[in-house]
Amino acid sequence: MTSPSFQIVETDEAWRRIERNAPENEVIRWSPVFVTPDWLDAAWLWQGPGTARHFIVAKDESEVCAFAPLIITTKSVAGVAVRTMRWLTVPDTQFADLAVSAQCTDAFLERVAQHLRSHKSQWDCLRLTHLSDSYDRWRRLSNALSRVGIEATVECIGTNPFVDLSSEFEAYYSARSRSLKKAVNLSANRLAKAGHVSVEWVREGSGVDAALAEAIRVSGISWKRETGNSLDQTGPRAFIGRLTDRMQRIGSLSIWLLRLDGKVIASEYQIIADGDVYALRSDFDPACSDLSPGTFLNHHLLKNLFGEGLQRYYMGPGANVYKMRWTDRSEPIYQMMAYSPTTRGQLLRWVDRSARPLARSVRALVTRTRSEQQSPPTGASS
Repeated sequence: MTSPSFQIVETDEAWRRIERNAPENEVIRWSPVFVTPDWLDAAWLWQGPGTARHFIVAKDESEVCAFAPLIITTKSVAGVAVRTMRWLTVPDTQFADLAVSAQCTDAFLERVAQHLRSHKSQWDCLRLTHLSDSYDRWRRLSNALSRVGIEATVECIGTNPFVDLSSEFEAYYSARSRSLKKAVNLSANRLAKAGHVSVEWVREGSGVDAALAEAIRVSGISWKRETGNSLDQTGPRAFIGRLTDRMQRIGSLSIWLLRLDGKVIASEYQIIADGDVYALRSDFDPACSDLSPGTFLNHHLLKNLFGEGLQRYYMGPGANVYKMRWTDRSEPIYQMMAYSPTTRGQLLRWVDRSARPLARSVRALVTRTRSEQQSPPTGASS
């Protein structure tokens, strides 16, 4: 095939043209959901000042055949403005990727590498996180970058645990630990003694607005309030509001609410796309923590998700202890790092790769030395 045409999308007007045409585009499959125009439109609302779109788009004749949703963020580090090129993500993003047709992949990766080289003065660091297990694609991009003089590394930085929903719930649950089953039963008993318990699964219709309001309220009183990422705050609220509108329109919205005597004490906000369930937000009222409402809700929703013809329930990146009680399966998540072949980029590379590790080693040595000096000699009397 001939080399596709190539352009950068930075304005709202240009982005809207791509967004309008995406649902009818049969050349590429917009997957996972975190690279779809619906998700990106919502995620953009979360971005703060100092962020610029740098979407890279390839067209084969009149159709978009490849798309890389990149942005450039600027942050001051020790008084120096560091420009990082990365995916358009939010804390709730689980996977990130290119949207690209099989026929266009190699040509697009080469063009992306060439573009990054020719625009080296616009960025200092390339940090692509949330990469799925399409490792061969990232290896090929790394090789393409190497051919234009940009060294890149790809490494596994974590996992995204999931529950396989393709079997029967009874078989799945029977394989769980006795401690988990005990915790589920204990939670159910405590909740039953505390009052009337009910669970709602809201996916569409007139109840969506009320369900979203409850999810936002619970998030606002949860421990996540201290992180700045609770859904009642400006950026997250704009994001979740737009996302809810978009996901309801395409039938991908899923909100679970656990009520005690009519009051919502736990919630989970999900997206269901391409047969997979992505748990984006799980929150509970800290005043009810002794009732373990999260454990109860997780058991209930999983029991109902089995048998729905779904494939996987992704719990979100991070092998947290509570997640591993529900599953022993996970997908690896990779990160690609590169630095611009400029003086600024290479200086940042030296700081990240050499200066900072050396400083950590020196601090550890100083701490250990002081500890040894303050400790009494072996055998000394008290």
